[in-house]
Amino acid sequence: MTEKIKQLLQENREKLPIRDLLIDANRFCITKMCQRIVRNDTKVLFLVTYKGVFVCIVKTMRDVSFNEKLKREKASQEALIHAGISSVPRVYFDGMINEHYVYGEEIVAGELISKDLARRKESEIVGIIRSFPVYDAISTIEIARIFSEYAPADDKNIQALLRILYDKELMLKKGLTHSDLGRPNIMQSSDKLYIIDWERAGDRPFYLIDAVYFMIKTRDVKTVEE
Repeated sequence: MTEKIKQLLQENREKLPIRDLLIDANRFCITKMCQRIVRNDTKVLFLVTYKGVFVCIVKTMRDVSFNEKLKREKASQEALIHAGISSVPRVYFDGMINEHYVYGEEIVAGELISKDLARRKESEIVGIIRSFPVYDAISTIEIARIFSEYAPADDKNIQALLRILYDKELMLKKGLTHSDLGRPNIMQSSDKLYIIDWERAGDRPFYLIDAVYFMIKTRDVKTVEE
């Protein structure tokens, strides 16, 4: 796999964030990054360096049956970048290796944000979320109907939430969401925030649900009213 990655890197050398125009493919160093959880739908990551300088992360799936999942992740990142959002790792190239779909993305240098920093940066993070592309709208009544199909009848909090949704009769925007926007997926670089790991991203009928999820995770929310 690593030799094929080197070949793909060589073919896409003009798209890479390195200034050496006479790239020697043999000088690429490919390091496989292991993950603790290994399933068929697990991503396999390769760290690429060139002459000791970080170049990109190359992603693929452990099983080719999940190629489409990885393609959606890449498409979501590109949709956000196209919308002018810079807090997303850039996509450099994509291709196929032995029936595995792969793509290379920007390496984000920084640290995962702490709970304290998340609270201090809350307005900035919510502002980024508010800039995600919007496509349509859905009513709270429709959302309640969707929830009610899966909500346990004995869960008092969910049932209370359903009553609120039915009573409000509001229209909410639909659009692209990250769908897992907790602190482990937000990084602070030297100059800005980055949102990483877009594997669960997609068009969802709950615009700003990322903001709700993020705020719940960084605050001590204990009741439906809160």
